Order: sequence, then C-alpha cells, then structure tokens
Amino acid sequence: MDHAVTAGTWPVVGSKPLEPSMREVPLFFKQDGPGKFSLYRAGQEKPASRSEIEGLERAAVWEPIHVADRLRDHFAGRENIWVKSLKPQE
Repeated sequence: MDHAVTAGTWPVVGSKPLEPSMREVPLFFKQDGPGKFSLYRAGQEKPASRSEIEGLERAAVWEPIHVADRLRDHFAGRENIWVKSLKPQE
C-alpha cells in the first residue's frame, strides 16, 4: 500500500538500498475464526497453532494515519491501540 507516498501525503526525502537484514520477507499470522490461525508470508499460508503465532503480528494493510499513530506511540513508549486491536482473538 503506497498511496501515502504516491499521493504526496508523505514526501520522499531520500532513498538508499535496504540492508540485508531488512530484505527478509516478514512472517505474519492470519486468523479465520476463534482459535483458527495460519502463518502467512508473501502470499503463502499454512495452518498454525496458537503457540506458533505467538509474537507475530497479524497480516494487515495499514492506512497512513495508523502508521503515523504507531510511530508516535512507539517513540513515546506507549502501547498502540491499532496493534492491540490486531492481537490474536480466542
């Protein structure tokens, strides 16, 4: 989702290649009902247990305002309401 940059909401202030550690495609979880989880990476999905998804973020598309809120909360040392709302549900 790149509309924050392409629409001019966030100006591009620079560009440089990603460091190797930042090139790895992250692993997320998805939830399709109570206690029904899967691991998700780059369009690939496989069933998972609750313990297997522990510590992962839910696969989601973030709107620019939510990204800004999350960054603000991170640097202020606060829990973010959007991250909290995406935690696994029992």
